[in-house]
Amino acid sequence: MRLKANKYARWYRSIVSNPDASATYTETHHVHPVSMGGEDTPENRVRLSARQHFVAHRLLTKAVPKKWNDQAWAALRSMAMMRIPGRDFNVTSRLYEDMRVKHAARTSKLAKLRWQDPEYRAKQAAAYPTEKRREAALKGCRPDVVEKKRQALIGRKHSEETKQKMRDARIKRFAEDPDYKAKVLKALNG
Repeated sequence: MRLKANKYARWYRSIVSNPDASATYTETHHVHPVSMGGEDTPENRVRLSARQHFVAHRLLTKAVPKKWNDQAWAALRSMAMMRIPGRDFNVTSRLYEDMRVKHAARTSKLAKLRWQDPEYRAKQAAAYPTEKRREAALKGCRPDVVEKKRQALIGRKHSEETKQKMRDARIKRFAEDPDYKAKVLKALNG
């Protein structure tokens, strides 16, 4: 997907290439949206603050060619559907960010409180004993199981040619990016 040659495309590129590193709450954004032909790969993802994420989708509605306009608007509309019934206001990027940050904090707090309850912990332990968790974790590490889960998440299968291109990209990144190489080696060494 090529963006138009306008100020919105320049602003979009600026946001996705300079994410807010100080943000405590971030969301994953596909630089080249999957609905517009982009791939769901680490190279196509960037972590943006909630506000940057909202603004990026707003800019895409003005930066993409006409054939992708419906997809860009649908993505923005799904983010902006956080309307409160009976209220007449637009969801702005600041309001969206505030709602997302507060929702994440509230969810985390509730989960921690729930887990502190001994009755709840006992109920969870009985429903999912340690042996069963260990067995599930080991089963989930098998390549065929991982691939099946990945396919279920993305809803499609990659061709062998695409898989080879992805392998080549990872190998190239491993050879050229020392930070990535260190991260991979650390993960492999456990």
